[in-house]
This record gives sequence, structure tokens and C-alpha cells, in this order.
Amino acid sequence: MVTTHPSPSPSPSPAQRRSARPRQTRAALALAAACLLAPALGSAAGPAPTAATDTLSSATVQRVVQICASCHGEDGRSLRPEFPVLAGQRSNYIQRQLKALRSEERFEVHRSGDMQAVAGWLDDTAIRSLGDYFERQIPLSGRPSGASADVLAEGQRLFIKGQPERGVRACASCHGDAAEGAASFPRLAGQHAPYLLQQLQAFQARQRPHGILMEQETAPMSQAQLRAVAAWLQTR
Repeated sequence: MVTTHPSPSPSPSPAQRRSARPRQTRAALALAAACLLAPALGSAAGPAPTAATDTLSSATVQRVVQICASCHGEDGRSLRPEFPVLAGQRSNYIQRQLKALRSEERFEVHRSGDMQAVAGWLDDTAIRSLGDYFERQIPLSGRPSGASADVLAEGQRLFIKGQPERGVRACASCHGDAAEGAASFPRLAGQHAPYLLQQLQAFQARQRPHGILMEQETAPMSQAQLRAVAAWLQTR
């Protein structure tokens, strides 16, 4: 007897993700973002596009960063596990994610769409300036994740060596031996374990845009393995 497995559900389109969010909520978030960012960016109608070589003044960047700090912590050093650490993150990666949030290609399924509203007020110059700023900041050091020694050892093994017999490639092959990130691959070292687990699960469920590679890498992994990798990375 041949056992058939259902094909994975296709990733929801941006329109489907938008429709899942109440219209009143979207309007309220957009208004809140406008109230916060328009004064910081010095515009009453949103930032105007500028030349690709332009960057925001340091004073303007600092004003916007202070708004980011309400969730992501001072200089992107988030102390709240539901919000990612931005300090030390690769600028290219931050820019790509902000643009995906702005276009609503990326939708945070576990939150209310607040980052879509914020990113909607950022033009390419602001996004590039913020990415460069956060990359220059000192990242958080590794912290205990509360996982057992056995779980941490399993997370380290999966990150460094993968599990070839199950088709799981070593995470280090893209993210670096120290999880410091490289080129377009994000820094993972010191990132909050709950946030990492949330994103790994989103990749596995095909809920992140442009995530074909990570969908393939996480598909054969168990939930216990995802938790182990996330827990170990927080300690780095």
C-alpha cells in the first residue's frame, strides 16, 4: 500500500495576510506610526525619496532610533524576548526585512502588524541609515536560556554539524561558526530564544517571504530540535 502525504499548504499571499488583520487595527497602527515618525523624520506627509547615496543625519537617526527603542531596547539591545535584538545585526539583513515589512511581503503572524505600520513610513534612505546604525552597535552577550545541558549540547551539534542523515544542513555553513552572520545571512548569536523559535516555526510553516532555503532546512526538524537550536544560540 502506498501512503500519500498531503502537499504543504502554500504560503499566504500579502493580500491574505492583510485581510486577516482588522481594518480598524491597520488604521490605528498607521495613525500611531504617523504620529511618532512624522516629527522624527521632519515631515508631515511621510519621508520623500532621496538619492541612493544619501543617508539621514545622525540627529534624525537618533530620533528614529529612540522610537525603535520602545520595543527593541536602547541601541537595539532588546531585553524583551518577544522583540529581536537589532544591535550588531547585519545591515543588509535589516534593510531587506524592513523593505519586506513595508511592502507587507513579510507579516508577523504572532503580532498585530505594528512593524508594517512603522516600516510604511520609512523610505529607502531611512531604512539604509537604520540598518547601518544598528550594525555598528555592540550586540548583546550570550545569556542563559534555561535549557538543560543536554538540550544545549543538541542545539550546538545541530548548528555546527547539522544532521545529514535527515537532510538537515549545518546552520554554521551559512550563519558562520560563531553565528555572527555573513553577507545576507543574519547574525543569530545572542538572539532571544523565544523570538528565534517563533521565526524558525514560521519558516517551517512557510509563513516567511523569500524563505525557500530556510523552509527546506527546517522542514525535517522536530519541534524539540528547533527549540534546542534557539536555546543554544541565545547563550552565544
